[in-house]
Amino acid sequence: MHTAIQTPGTIYTGLPDQNDSYYQPQQAALKKLSQQLAPKSHQRLVYGDVWLRDIAPIVTNAKMVKFKYEPDYLDTKFNDIINTRFAKWLEHQHFDLSYSDIRLDGGNFVYNDADTAILTDRVYMIILATHKNVSLKRYRKNWDSSKLS
Repeated sequence: MHTAIQTPGTIYTGLPDQNDSYYQPQQAALKKLSQQLAPKSHQRLVYGDVWLRDIAPIVTNAKMVKFKYEPDYLDTKFNDIINTRFAKWLEHQHFDLSYSDIRLDGGNFVYNDADTAILTDRVYMIILATHKNVSLKRYRKNWDSSKLS
């Protein structure tokens, strides 16, 4: 598996200082990602809070799962733009991804790196209301988790 960013598990929320030696090996990849996600000069992007952990794949001990990112508070047009740009970046990273049609912001998911996934009751109820055919078994399959709390 090839990745542009050499430190799996790290979430980058901005470009590090150019003099920071720890991030030096990733500097070019981070700058490229930043440029790809930057809006075009003639576009004005107005949005709620978009966090990398919300749109990025969820990593469990067995796989990476990319869930459908479609929060109600984002404009549909903006949501399409951000998903398209992020999907293009993911495609170039050659990650071994599984895709799920379940709507879930990754920031609402906690995993213990072993066998347990945690969602709040509120998030779980929203998912059940949105996806009538979702079952606990399907969640376990997506997350390779024997326990869902």
